[in-house]
Amino acid sequence: MKSLPGQGPEPSTLPVSRARKMSEKLSREPRAEAVPLGRLAPAPWNPRTIKDERFQNLVRSIQADPDFLWRRPTLAMADGTIYAGNMRYRAAQRLGMATVPAIIEDIPEQLAKERALRDNRQWGDWHGRGRSGS
Repeated sequence: MKSLPGQGPEPSTLPVSRARKMSEKLSREPRAEAVPLGRLAPAPWNPRTIKDERFQNLVRSIQADPDFLWRRPTLAMADGTIYAGNMRYRAAQRLGMATVPAIIEDIPEQLAKERALRDNRQWGDWHGRGRSGS
């Protein structure tokens, strides 16, 4: 069966070696797990905040659909420093949740800072010395 323009081939039509490579990559992808809030801490170098009204909206949103956190898990370094999802983490704290879905990876701080900037680009207000996080 042919693919539509702009779509990749169906998995059943992929060459076996390419399908195997895709499967291996997916199996290496980090997975979210329920992590106790006490094991995590917001990064002190993350300059992002959100105004109280937006934060309250986030809290209400998570309260209405806590499973959404699994679609956008908190990201943290191996020591538990959160580099993406600080406000979702704080909203979970406010709601008295014991755990949050999180992906914990052993990555260098510089990479975490770069990812934090990419994650924060669309939302929030910035304070501190600027967007570089340095």
